Amino acid sequence: MNASIHFYIRSERPHADNSAQIYMLFTLSSKLKTKLSLRKNIPIKKEFSHLKTDEITKLETHLRNDLFCWDEAKERATKEAPSFDKLNHFIDSEKKRANDIILKYDLMNKPLTLEGFRQLFCKPTGNKSFTEYFFEEFDYRRQNKWSAETIKSYKSIVTKIQLFKPKLTLNDIDHKFLVEYENYMLKPIIDGGCGNCERTVANNMKVLKTLLYIAIKNSDYVLENSPFKNYKVQDTARELTTRDYLEPNELAILEKMYEDYTEAEKPLN
Repeated sequence: MNASIHFYIRSERPHADNSAQIYMLFTLSSKLKTKLSLRKNIPIKKEFSHLKTDEITKLETHLRNDLFCWDEAKERATKEAPSFDKLNHFIDSEKKRANDIILKYDLMNKPLTLEGFRQLFCKPTGNKSFTEYFFEEFDYRRQNKWSAETIKSYKSIVTKIQLFKPKLTLNDIDHKFLVEYENYMLKPIIDGGCGNCERTVANNMKVLKTLLYIAIKNSDYVLENSPFKNYKVQDTARELTTRDYLEPNELAILEKMYEDYTEAEKPLN
């Protein structure tokens, strides 16, 4: 099997603190490629910490990468990065995990697809606590300029889900869970439920759908497994109300606008 693993940083999309996220590039047969975020960041070198984001993105790729505590040739964090040894150990463990998947399919003489690799590589995250996963995500999003109001709203719903299912993982979210959670919210407080109205239930479900969308975008949840394909969320758009969360389509639009803006700022190398 002609497959390869490489690591790189998204220096063209620095975070608010000027750090760059580490990605893994999985290439199959020299043509098919998929990118997976490791959800770890590489800081910018101290001498360049004064630079603004737009100043960084305007630089050519090789100059931009040199600003960070990252060795592009070795695909590792440099000693200038705090806890560089832990970062490199993490990269090594992720590389071994990826290569073990490739080796397993080689030994079985079975073809490995991009989607198959993504599912196998991302599976461990699906076993992580639902609350732990999204609280870590909110910390990351806070650095990436999410508003405090949005994070507070999302956290309250994650906490609410935790009270219902304390040991819930991403992999546990299926159609049965959605129905049970909906019934729990509608059930009167005296009977151990939340006593929520239908509009509140619908808004909670929309946030949960958005959270799963985020996990899918992070390659930590498989799109085909989403229970919302067969679950209809009540439409509350016509009701006069205010909200401080984004629905999946709105989040996708904002991400697309950001990516288009970034592409427009990219120099021609």
